[in-house]
Amino acid sequence: MSSSFKEVIARVKGALAIKSDAALARALGLEPTTFYERKKRGSLPFEALCGLAQARGLDLNYLLLGRPSAPAIPSTDEDLATIRRYCEMVAFAISRLEAQRRDAQHPDPFQAMQHLHVARPFGALDGIPDMGGHGV
Repeated sequence: MSSSFKEVIARVKGALAIKSDAALARALGLEPTTFYERKKRGSLPFEALCGLAQARGLDLNYLLLGRPSAPAIPSTDEDLATIRRYCEMVAFAISRLEAQRRDAQHPDPFQAMQHLHVARPFGALDGIPDMGGHGV
C-alpha cells in the first residue's frame, strides 16, 4: 500500500493538530520554502519525518503507510523486569484496598481505588478498568 505525499502530510498534520504547511515545515525542522519545493515534487522529507516521529512519539508506520504498528511484545529481560515490577505494584495496591476495606475506611472498592495512584507503564491493560487515570 503506497501512500501519496498528500495522504502522508494529512496524517502528520492530523497527528500534530497542525493546519498550515508553514507550521508543519517548522515542526519538521525545514524552511517553509524548502517544504513547498518538496511538495511541488511530491518528495517526502523522510529523514525529517523519522526525526519528528521519534521526538514526538508518533507511529511512523501510521504516518507513512496509514496503518498502525503492531503492539510491542516484551522481549528483553528489562521489559520483563518492568512487567514484574508493575505486577508487584498492582498486588500491593490490591492488598492496600483489602486493608482499607477491612478498616471500613472505604467500604466500596471502586471508591478506594480512586485514591490510589499506580503508574501504568504500558497504558490501559485489557481487563483492568482505567478509573479515570486515578486507580490501578
